[in-house]
Amino acid sequence: MNFEKGYFRRIDKMIKEILQFPRQKLKNMISRLVDVIWIKKWIVVNVVNLVFYTLALSKNDNSKFDLSPLRESNRIEIKLSTGFASGTVRGQISSITGNLNFSAQRPREMTGQIFMDARTLRFGFNKVDGEVHNPEWLGSSKFPNLSFTLNSLENPEWHGEILGAVVKGNLLIKNRSIPLSAPVFFKYLRKERKKYDGKFGDIIFIKGEFPLSRGKIGINPGVSLNSVMDEITVNIHLMAASSHIRPFLPIRVFGGQP
Repeated sequence: MNFEKGYFRRIDKMIKEILQFPRQKLKNMISRLVDVIWIKKWIVVNVVNLVFYTLALSKNDNSKFDLSPLRESNRIEIKLSTGFASGTVRGQISSITGNLNFSAQRPREMTGQIFMDARTLRFGFNKVDGEVHNPEWLGSSKFPNLSFTLNSLENPEWHGEILGAVVKGNLLIKNRSIPLSAPVFFKYLRKERKKYDGKFGDIIFIKGEFPLSRGKIGINPGVSLNSVMDEITVNIHLMAASSHIRPFLPIRVFGGQP
């Protein structure tokens, strides 16, 4: 009871002191107090709105990445183990295009297509360059188009800006569709496209190395195994660019990826 009386006495004293202020001074104080409260409320409301808006964007951050803008940096290398030369012959497919649909928040849902011109495969040895395009091998005059359809990623795991995963899809070669799974690494670079071609957007690097059996994919199966081994090593180095920059806040502030 004594506490309540003391409390109300202090309140009463405070009110009397305020009422003793000149009217204009009191009016100005109240006006400034209202302004401060309004400004703080405006800031809080807009920050909250910005956070929720950015979070909403991050949940729908699926971006289309195009391989064409940086095609000069794209290559797919083919390594053959042979019974001649140094024991290894390396070739390269130089014409590569395609698109990838990628969400950093939902990498498992990644899809896309990569198109390759089989006629551009070169090894630097006249004999190999001639034979590899024969009907028993690629038959590139009749089947110039190679493609890989990406259906999903398995076991995706982020390590900083690097995403490791297994790509699953189908390789189309000589008009045959062959299931293919391969380990790859993706590096996501937000807002980095400008460094490469001066345009607005993000970049994805894609790297991987995996073996293929040429017999299983219908390339000269079971023939000349003494000169060219059955296993082919494929090394991919691709760069794809998007035309916009994904939201920043969910990535750095709220612990999102990458």
